[in-house]
Amino acid sequence: PGKYAWTIYLDVIVLEGQGNILDAVSLAAYAALRTAALPGVDAISGGLDSANNPIEDFELSSTDILDAKPLPVQNLPICITLNRIGNFVVVDTAAEEEAEGGVQARLTVAVDETGHICGLYKGAGGGFPVGEMHTLAQHAVPIAKKVLEGLKAAIGLTDKKEKKGIEKGSSKLRCEAGTWRRDACVGE
Repeated sequence: PGKYAWTIYLDVIVLEGQGNILDAVSLAAYAALRTAALPGVDAISGGLDSANNPIEDFELSSTDILDAKPLPVQNLPICITLNRIGNFVVVDTAAEEEAEGGVQARLTVAVDETGHICGLYKGAGGGFPVGEMHTLAQHAVPIAKKVLEGLKAAIGLTDKKEKKGIEKGSSKLRCEAGTWRRDACVGE
């Protein structure tokens, strides 16, 4: 323990933007990280290198999904974007609403799973009065909780599964040439 670590890369490719892109990307990243699983591995000795240092390598201990461990992540944030359109503040805007001149000001609030605000991003050209920014950020918290509730249900996370880990039939994960890939989640 403590000698080796996994490196996780998360690339998001936006194929088409229909508005509210930061929120959509944060939800995709959240779902990817919360449903990721790490395969079991064993360290194996590989002899010595040219400087007589031991070479260690790894091999999969199992390709069975039941042996995979959920990625140990917690309190991941998602983004909730509040847009000023005229005299209204709108959440989850469409591309048409964001079109030229539609959004006068934008505030994206990052809220973690415990309801804590962990980031703010001010976008678009206009602004919000300082006191209003605080109020808007606080309004984003219950919205984020509701969105997270729906997202967790959509990706099959419940309190029971979060504590227990992956259950047989909850997803399709396979190992091909040492690379773990997740297929579309399908109930069996």
